[in-house]
Amino acid sequence: ETARKPSKTAMVKVVAGSYTNLSGLFTLRGVRITEPAVGSIWSRGTLRDIQWDVAGVAFSSEGDVYVSTEGNNPALFTNKVNGAPVPVTDGGTAWNIPADIEPSTNAFAMVIVTSAPDQPQDVGLTAYSQVFTIRGLKVTGPTNGAVSQLGGVCTIQWKAADAGANVNIYYSSDGGTNYETVRLAEPSGDGVRSYAWPVETTRTPSANARIKVVSATGLQD
Repeated sequence: ETARKPSKTAMVKVVAGSYTNLSGLFTLRGVRITEPAVGSIWSRGTLRDIQWDVAGVAFSSEGDVYVSTEGNNPALFTNKVNGAPVPVTDGGTAWNIPADIEPSTNAFAMVIVTSAPDQPQDVGLTAYSQVFTIRGLKVTGPTNGAVSQLGGVCTIQWKAADAGANVNIYYSSDGGTNYETVRLAEPSGDGVRSYAWPVETTRTPSANARIKVVSATGLQD
């Protein structure tokens, strides 16, 4: 199983009744991500270390590290962590988690070997972390350039992860300098949420309007 720890000093023990026998030492080759661990909660805008165990991989092997916020399908790993290739045998790399990355309760990290001059068979070795949470809150609607009108309905949408059970919603007509209340204690939770705001005709019209959503735990966007 890919959850096994790679090792240069692996052994197998066979037990049958009162009899036991051990194999000789062998290498269990591979890479296994240990951090983030299952259930870890990492916040947007912080510095964290993605770490892994490695054995049987050439010292010259280098690779890339990616994060998916939408599950562990290989096609979903679009957030590249590193700039220059990472020496795989270093066993880890730092990740400055972008402040604007999608919050997620279904995030995964991936390490893939992309170069191995001394041991070409290492190329393509891939390891995935267990599921973890990227804590945060991100407003996804109205989008930049969207148009709403007084007396109409403006759909306010946000995505949250570990951000609390409710949010407060505010409106700014001056680009974010001053805000006034739209809705307090709107039920929220993990995932994509929305509120259909019936825009009062008494609101100040603006071509520089902004919406701010603040969670009960103090997260905001």
